[in-house]
Amino acid sequence: MVKAKLTIIIPAYNEINTIQEIINKVSDLKILKQLIVVDDNSTDGTKEVILKNESKIDKIILHNKNKGKGAAIQSAQPNVSGEYVIIQDADLEYDPKDFYELLKKIEEDKKKKLCMVQEY
Repeated sequence: MVKAKLTIIIPAYNEINTIQEIINKVSDLKILKQLIVVDDNSTDGTKEVILKNESKIDKIILHNKNKGKGAAIQSAQPNVSGEYVIIQDADLEYDPKDFYELLKKIEEDKKKKLCMVQEY
């Protein structure tokens, strides 16, 4: 089995308006990847959309109660197989196409550590 270059974790809670689009965008990336989607006990139909996309997702994790984004990420961690990991919020704030440039920068100098932080 070939190891994924990139694991993409999508934590989702009540993202019915964007979950299908983000799954499609990540699925369409031409990167050797693993996609993990964690539904944090959504009540708006998000879980059902995720389950309908089972063929595009390597691992689906369903929480039976809302635990928060951090817990969703922690639930995904034991399943990670990629060399690198990106957390992609389900709300489309970031464009998955940016992953190409991010991976390029990482590969250019593997000794450097790269971290993207969102400021509030």
